[in-house]
Amino acid sequence: MSIIRHEKNNNFSIMSNECFRNPEISARAKGLYAYIMTLPTDWKLYKTHLHKQFREGRDAINAAFAELEKRGYIHKDYLRDEEGKMIGCDFTVYEHSRLTGNPKLSDGNPVTEKPLDGKPVTTNNLLELKTKELNNTNTSHSPSGSEDKTSAIKSKIFSAVKYDPAAVDLAEMIVASRRRQCPDAKNVNKDLEKTRSAWANDLDKMIRIDKRDPAEAKKVLGWALGDSFWEQNIQSGKKFRDKYDDLKIKMAPAKGPTGMIEI
Repeated sequence: MSIIRHEKNNNFSIMSNECFRNPEISARAKGLYAYIMTLPTDWKLYKTHLHKQFREGRDAINAAFAELEKRGYIHKDYLRDEEGKMIGCDFTVYEHSRLTGNPKLSDGNPVTEKPLDGKPVTTNNLLELKTKELNNTNTSHSPSGSEDKTSAIKSKIFSAVKYDPAAVDLAEMIVASRRRQCPDAKNVNKDLEKTRSAWANDLDKMIRIDKRDPAEAKKVLGWALGDSFWEQNIQSGKKFRDKYDDLKIKMAPAKGPTGMIEI
């Protein structure tokens, strides 16, 4: 094999080989990591921006992002206001995994490269991202039709920093489904915060303890909520967790266009 290299005078990046030579990290996660590391250290990174840079789609990129978090290349810090309440989180991207005290390449040689300027890539994005997502969500199903945006944003961010973001997204899908079926239901109106937290908690356990793949779980839930029978039966995070295997089996034979629901 021959590798043709060129002299680099502009438009190039320098980064450690550690992540790329780790055989336990997927090619997709390595590609996402490489792209992030080409950005300026003060770049404001949005997941929505990442989704637009790769053709694999949102679920695939979110899964790769989660993999990098698990491997110690991305770390999430919680942000609090003056009263100590959680209002969001800040991501830090590391050139060397935080989980390895003495990082080595797959060939056994120690890593000697240092970050270009010694600073990690930081992203203070969740507050703005969740605000954007919420503003893009159709709230016409709400009985009042004018839910206070500030309160809704804070509650959604609280769920996002307390539980796995994928669990929060799944919980929101079930909330939207329940509102379509029964707009006046108490658990998705007056008790919405309690309901959302409880469902996100069950779904977070499903991802962490049951080891369910978030991308697959979203497809399964989307299928279930698009099915006239199962939408009536999946009315909570716990119910989805309990019926996950049954739903996956039922979904498998489905061919052609479906009524999958997504938010």
